[in-house]
Amino acid sequence: MFIDLTRGNDLAYIQQINKEVADALFPNRTDNTMFLKMYEEVSEIVDNPGSEEEIADVLIMLMDHASRHGINVGHAVMMKLCKNMERKWEIDPKTGVAHHVKKEAP
Repeated sequence: MFIDLTRGNDLAYIQQINKEVADALFPNRTDNTMFLKMYEEVSEIVDNPGSEEEIADVLIMLMDHASRHGINVGHAVMMKLCKNMERKWEIDPKTGVAHHVKKEAP
């Protein structure tokens, strides 16, 4: 398999190659095994927040999950960014975590 490193900014290409590599290396993976591995990888980012490799590992796992479920990552991210921009946000004073304000029922 040839990977064209000059296409590193092409998300659709990266998602395609990512699926091909995952299919070749881990043909028997399941959503459950992928999530368990992803949890491991996220904890490694917590321990080493500046690690490009650990961030890449999590993105690789997320893109593989998306591909297995027919989700175009680029499109999904752009749609979600648009939705998030339309929402109201508030910061939880106890945790400092941002949450979107839920619409109240009439």
